[in-house]
Amino acid sequence: MTTTKTTEFQELLRGGYYIDQPMPIVSFVVQGCLFKVHRYFLERDSLFLRGALSTVQGIQSQPIELQGVSIREFESLLDFFYDGMYRSNGDAVPVSEWINLLAGASALKFDRAREHAITAIDNASVRPDAIEMMVLAEKYGITKWLRPAYISFCKRTEPLQLNEAERIALDKVVKLTQAREEFLRESVAADRSLSMASK
Repeated sequence: MTTTKTTEFQELLRGGYYIDQPMPIVSFVVQGCLFKVHRYFLERDSLFLRGALSTVQGIQSQPIELQGVSIREFESLLDFFYDGMYRSNGDAVPVSEWINLLAGASALKFDRAREHAITAIDNASVRPDAIEMMVLAEKYGITKWLRPAYISFCKRTEPLQLNEAERIALDKVVKLTQAREEFLRESVAADRSLSMASK
């Protein structure tokens, strides 16, 4: 067995894998459900939680209650850190999990996890439908999803359903319906022109 000089040991302590916290476990309550997890990733990746955890020193007397995030969204965030969703390709994880991650990461200000979820949803082989993409884009401020979702909606064959209309604002429903009608009119006119040209 070799011995390490104290100075060499001190040098090793400065590495990125030495977690210098007196109590690396923290408790949260989400919708009445208690979670007890390592605080390292939470503090490292979220300014919001870094601030909330800055007051927790030593033994935590009360769990921190997290508002604005569901149990499933928080679990997706923890899955992301603990189960290696960082390294996973988009198809190995259902798109619903990426949406949960997007929601949890957005609510708790995990920018890297949020960007990862956006990329995974972009690359998913089975993406949410046009209305779902519009709702997600509006809710989480992802403007790059809006135009493709509008175009996809205008091109689809089935009309807007009541349950879909209830998910988006009335002014958007009117604008989408108008845009779709205009698109269909132009498509019919183009088809007529092609028919007449081929005669």
